[in-house]
Amino acid sequence: MGGFYRPDTSTSARLTAYDFYLTCRLYCYKILPCSRRTPHEWSSCPFAHPSEKAKRRNVRTHIYDCEMCPSVAKGDECLLGPSCPHSHNVFESWLHPQKYRTLLCKDKDKCTRAVCFFAHGA
Repeated sequence: MGGFYRPDTSTSARLTAYDFYLTCRLYCYKILPCSRRTPHEWSSCPFAHPSEKAKRRNVRTHIYDCEMCPSVAKGDECLLGPSCPHSHNVFESWLHPQKYRTLLCKDKDKCTRAVCFFAHGA
């Protein structure tokens, strides 16, 4: 075989740009800490910042579902903290693999959201 490495380029082995985007959105967005030390706009940064309300727990290491925590939904602090089996904010709920892009966006192809939790197309 000539000793050359030939990467597997079959359809099942390739990670498409869209697959990569979805993986990052579900498992990295507002989870991984921001390493920037200069002031910048938190809302447009995909990384988590101290005291940011959009900060999420990693669904791979914290077991929780997409349903909102009853305490948090009432405006109270959850006594279970990170060990709570429910989502603690909109980002945890809508960016959860059980819920993300399971409903169609009402704005369809005219959507202008920087982060849209809904599906756009077939």
